Amino acid sequence: MYGRGATDMKSGLAAMVIAMIELKESGAKLNGRVRLLATIAEEVGEYGAKQLTDEGYMKDVNALVIGEPSAYYLVYTHMGSLDIRVTSTGKAAHSSMPDEGFNAIEPLLKFLDQATETFKNTGASDPELGDFIFNITTIEGGTQVNAIPGSAQAEMNFRTVPDYDNEKVLTKVNGIINDINKQSNNDLKLEIMMNLPSVKAGKDSEIIKLTESITKKYFGDSVQRVGIAGTTDAAMFLDGKPDDYDMVISGPGNATMHKIDESVPKDMYLNFIDIYKEIASRYLN
Repeated sequence: MYGRGATDMKSGLAAMVIAMIELKESGAKLNGRVRLLATIAEEVGEYGAKQLTDEGYMKDVNALVIGEPSAYYLVYTHMGSLDIRVTSTGKAAHSSMPDEGFNAIEPLLKFLDQATETFKNTGASDPELGDFIFNITTIEGGTQVNAIPGSAQAEMNFRTVPDYDNEKVLTKVNGIINDINKQSNNDLKLEIMMNLPSVKAGKDSEIIKLTESITKKYFGDSVQRVGIAGTTDAAMFLDGKPDDYDMVISGPGNATMHKIDESVPKDMYLNFIDIYKEIASRYLN
């Protein structure tokens, strides 16, 4: 099945909804309650997960299954994610009279050069998550070719690991900005767009072992417990939970997320409806 969001993560959400409907219609006897937490804005701040967490929907939850597209992998830990925007303010002028203005792009380029040098060479890594990741993802500046730009901005994404976390990144970013702003006319400002910590739950938790035994019936020995670079609503939902908390990220999909040919295998999607039903039935009995 092809379409934007097919793998990330409409198929996982739909599979969970259908699984719950079928459990209800079958009259399944469950020693407990299955709760659906469907959120908005998981990609841009996890505001939905934060609202549900703040309103207490996770307080009495003993185990959490997140339907992100993991396919054959059972995810119990993932990197943190930090999105920032750095804005440079200058003074617009005609390009024939540059001394009448101040080019906002120039201090921004200095920042990007120093940030790249700093964050592409951290050497930071985690045995379960892999290497720290830094990317410059958007740059904007100027209005036309013969005008000195009065403003410019760039956005960056950091995928952090416990030993090189969001706080450490922000300390270094602020240090670079402060050093550049000491130079005449430079005016860089930092905006934090998203600030999510890394997540780690129990690698050998009850829900992990149960999900592994169920998914292996469909996918065989390709099923593995792993950590990933992506982030999920678990960054909000697991706030205050212990490190051995019962959580697993397991859902239909593949590595086509955010691509023009985003897709999910139909058989895998249908299998996960049954997988979610069996997880609920066995965990609650």
